[in-house]
Amino acid sequence: MHPHFSETVENYGYRRIGIGKGGPFNNMDRYVASSIFYNSFYYVVITALLWIIGSAKILISTAPARKILCSLSVIILIAGVSISMLDPSTLTIGGRSFAFLFFLPVLVLAVVRPKTSVEQRAILVWFWLSFVAYAFFIRVPGLHYYTMAPAAALVAAAGLDRILERFGMYSRFSFVNIGHWLKWVVVGLISVILAGYPYLVFVKSEPPYAIDFPDHRSPLYWTPQDEFPEGGFFGVSPALRLEGFWPCCTTRVNCGGHT
Repeated sequence: MHPHFSETVENYGYRRIGIGKGGPFNNMDRYVASSIFYNSFYYVVITALLWIIGSAKILISTAPARKILCSLSVIILIAGVSISMLDPSTLTIGGRSFAFLFFLPVLVLAVVRPKTSVEQRAILVWFWLSFVAYAFFIRVPGLHYYTMAPAAALVAAAGLDRILERFGMYSRFSFVNIGHWLKWVVVGLISVILAGYPYLVFVKSEPPYAIDFPDHRSPLYWTPQDEFPEGGFFGVSPALRLEGFWPCCTTRVNCGGHT
């Protein structure tokens, strides 16, 4: 075989995927760090809540008689996410992370529930299977978590639908209903704030938020980070790359998932 083929196998099979490297792994801290840097801390928290609510809605709404079982599976999932981020060593045995086991109940219920619609089951399996694969079975996932973005959006949409329904946002519109107006104003403000962060990171160049991070952190977007997240940089203006201002132009770091 051509030498480049063996180099590719070595790079992706052993270094990135981690064949023979002692998996499962735990990439939750890297994923959260990258997510916060590119999407804002607020966006990550809100999206995570929507994923949980959306998963619970899909599982519970189709089987009210097994509501406790479905709720328990979601609670186990929350516990797994929390422990794998805050104290990953407690779920590590012999250098292998077993945090993925906390995600299995939701996946199992999504697969074996004959009364659940095929579409809803497919959404949950698509999302959580992709999440588990990149979080625990790929040694160096880089920024390839975006492969689960379509399914993640659908699960989050299910969660958002449940929240809007719970607060009566789908009730018949009325110009005299001040409370209804206020609810949608709040939703609009949250949307504007969340949309402003990508502009700050990817579009605005003066001052350069991403390149000089953390020198130009915005008081509007609080973040627990004080340095670039490990695992790569993504989406920077080609002009800035050509001028040599971005680290991946001068060092062998991951640029959008590729070295």
